[in-house]
Amino acid sequence: LTSRHILKQIPRSERRMLMAMLPAYEAHVAQRGGRSFIQYFGCHSMSLHWRFSGKVYFVVMRNVLPAGSWLVFDLKGATANRRALASSFLSSLDSVAATRGGGGAAYGTLRDWEWLDIAMAVDVSPADKEELADTLQADAAFLAEQGSLDYSLLVGVHRLPAQLEGAARDVRIAELVSHGGFASADRQKVYFFGIIDVLERYRLRWKVQRAVLTLGYALMLRARDAD
Repeated sequence: LTSRHILKQIPRSERRMLMAMLPAYEAHVAQRGGRSFIQYFGCHSMSLHWRFSGKVYFVVMRNVLPAGSWLVFDLKGATANRRALASSFLSSLDSVAATRGGGGAAYGTLRDWEWLDIAMAVDVSPADKEELADTLQADAAFLAEQGSLDYSLLVGVHRLPAQLEGAARDVRIAELVSHGGFASADRQKVYFFGIIDVLERYRLRWKVQRAVLTLGYALMLRARDAD
């Protein structure tokens, strides 16, 4: 397993958003008993050693993908501009993954259209499905209350090596589950989930974008399609 934590530098606007929602976020995580796809562990700053330089701000987060992933999807629940690859490439996903042994994403991070194109599904137990749906709904409701937008559900699919059998496979699956994974019903894969990029708020930039696009659709006589 790779590191369980990652560090990410954030701009001042995102730091302000995090600080503003921190009390509500702490209450949300406590109410959920720690079961959330959004997991921040700290926000820190560091002064640089040259004159006139400001501070660098960064957050420490749970690593959503602690194990090498065969496939990784960045999902928004929309299809507009949500394709990462030409559809002709998708037929070779299995062959590429086989050469990598499941240890690295075959084509980087895929998006919603790729999920639909290959009829992807999360084949976990009914109890895990219920837990996943409950967690996702609770987190989405929290982010809506905070005015957050443009976030994604990151899904990593770790495929276990075919030569791993019996007790060794059970031990490996248990290890991955202890790091936040969900084992597939056929015990061939383990899924990891996390909500990312949650520190964008519906501010002036988004309001202007919406106004411009709405006007553009109106000029094309497609006002009903603007939303």
